[in-house]
Amino acid sequence: MDYELLTRPLTAAQIRRQMDADGVVEGVVAIELDDVIDNDRDRVMELLSELLVDNTALEDIEYELLGNDGDMLHLHVRGDASNLVEDEEEDEDPDEDEEDDY
Repeated sequence: MDYELLTRPLTAAQIRRQMDADGVVEGVVAIELDDVIDNDRDRVMELLSELLVDNTALEDIEYELLGNDGDMLHLHVRGDASNLVEDEEEDEDPDEDEEDDY
């Protein structure tokens, strides 16, 4: 196996560090074969998004099968996470880190 399998989704800090100029993040995740068989394409894309970024909002998802371990498929997943970072920035208070000078 010449890839590193994520054991948990990327954190917000990891997403920001890893994003390229287009907002794309990527990683290798494991998904159960039954989850692929039992769900429609949209739900599988949501599952891949959750496995990579712990959120279903990843956009323009692409994937490639790299291997398997029994019924666990190892997929290289990439997608646009720029909307996740924008949402997070909107939630932050711009004055939160500033001290009052009163």
